[in-house]
Amino acid sequence: MLHFCLFGGHGGSMAPGRRLYITLFGACELKRPTLARMIMEARENGKDFDPQRGCFFLTIFGGSGIKAPTMAEEYADMRDLLRSGAITHTDWERHASHLGSPPRIGSFTLFGAFDGDVLPTEEEELDAIAIQQQLGDLSDRIGRDLMLAIGRPSSQRFQAVRRATSNAAVA
Repeated sequence: MLHFCLFGGHGGSMAPGRRLYITLFGACELKRPTLARMIMEARENGKDFDPQRGCFFLTIFGGSGIKAPTMAEEYADMRDLLRSGAITHTDWERHASHLGSPPRIGSFTLFGAFDGDVLPTEEEELDAIAIQQQLGDLSDRIGRDLMLAIGRPSSQRFQAVRRATSNAAVA
């Protein structure tokens, strides 16, 4: 599948199945799906989950960027996936054990800029955690666990979500 942005701007989420993003004379800012969504996408398509399956960005005279989801989004999606029974803790452990980085991203940029792994700001992370706590979807203990991974590399972020979902199952 193809995503094409010409003489304009686009902001949104990376769509399932789209593997080629072309930006000409414009800007494209996308949010990477959570790990839980990537697992569900693979299952819905009848494929094995491949954390390294990636996509390609062609950017000419423009800018493209990919932003990681917040820790609260990662946690909420994984918790919901586990609660629904669509995946077991054993499956989650198996998937999380061979994660170390986000999906591979290929790019070619000419007279522009490309940023393939932007983390949410500390303010965005803290706001998302606070909102989830206010809604009662996130305990203070789990919120503190997630806060420890703010600004950390992907592998540490996934490990924090892994610990938080385990703690939620015990609680």
